[in-house]
Amino acid sequence: MQSYRIETTVSEQGTLVIQDVPFPPGDHVEVVVREVENSPDGQAKYALRGTPYEYRQPFDSVAEAEWGAGQ
Repeated sequence: MQSYRIETTVSEQGTLVIQDVPFPPGDHVEVVVREVENSPDGQAKYALRGTPYEYRQPFDSVAEAEWGAGQ
């Protein structure tokens, strides 16, 4: 079963419009509508999204001394 997710806003008339769905005409689909939940502290769900990051040594071993097999 293929899923398709979109976020939209209810219009002043209380209607929703969903355009350009990836299903062919005549397909039987189920539509579930739920309110988007905001985080309790008012921050975005993915607060670090868009934050720049840098890998300084991306090919070095991680915690090599912690592995018992290497000793």
